[in-house]
Amino acid sequence: MERVLLMVFGPALLGLVAALAVWLIARPRSSRPAVSGAVRWSTLAGVLLASGIVLAQLLLGTTLVGFPLRSPTALMMTSFTAPLIAGLIAVVLLMVPVVRRSGDGTAELHRRTLTSFGSRWWFLTLAGAVLLVVLATVWPGLASVPDDQGRYTMYWIDMGPGSSMGSTIYGWYFSRPSLALVVLLVVAGLVVVWLISRPPLAPDREHDVAVRRWRTRNVLAMATGALLLHLARVVDSLAGTASIYGQTQTDQGLFTTRTPFAALEGPLRVAADILEAGAWLLWFTVLLIAVTRSARTRDDGAVRSSWRSASS
Repeated sequence: MERVLLMVFGPALLGLVAALAVWLIARPRSSRPAVSGAVRWSTLAGVLLASGIVLAQLLLGTTLVGFPLRSPTALMMTSFTAPLIAGLIAVVLLMVPVVRRSGDGTAELHRRTLTSFGSRWWFLTLAGAVLLVVLATVWPGLASVPDDQGRYTMYWIDMGPGSSMGSTIYGWYFSRPSLALVVLLVVAGLVVVWLISRPPLAPDREHDVAVRRWRTRNVLAMATGALLLHLARVVDSLAGTASIYGQTQTDQGLFTTRTPFAALEGPLRVAADILEAGAWLLWFTVLLIAVTRSARTRDDGAVRSSWRSASS
């Protein structure tokens, strides 16, 4: 049982260890502005809820806990969609609070955009994750064929006259709902980033900018992590498809046939673990920083007033 749990939760544990290392290394160097209680608790709630959903799905998908009333196809669908649903919930929670500044904000000569409080590298990373998801979706989708119920979930190989072999694959049946969730996740993330950047700056401009940058980074990290978790499930599924083989009897003896991409099984397994560990690294880093982020307790009356008006 311990071996099964280690195989299932190993990447998450590796991501946690890496996040702790990053947090310890970056902590002395980073300036961490205090945040309001609403911002801090919404961040914690988003990360914890998303992590709980994914970890619960991982546990329920093992052989230790089963769903006798659910089909393997339903379990596969849940495996692919759970990270995206979790990421979408987290991003929506990270939107809280929606700040509405009063008229005493700081005027800005430059127009605020989506990238005003977020590094372009974060947006490029998000775009790269989306591109990888699309590439990992189109190829198996084109290779998939209908099963006996007309759903594109199968991959078949002709082994000769009257003989063939097949297995499930991440085909159009699984990828279409996932792609819809990917679109919702990305759109929601960009909308939340826009809502964070939209209000006028508070009188304490430096602090307000630092908080907005932190919140924007959290949103992009959670969205990117959800995409990487989903991609890890897809890649691991493709590794399973690559591992299938069939045998048929010929005049020359027993003939074994494998998939054309059988040699990719090992690299795909490793890539899936790396992607999953990287996703947990992003999520756990957001969690650790939110846990250690101090509440805003400055004595500056004007600053306190601005935060009270922001929460009203």
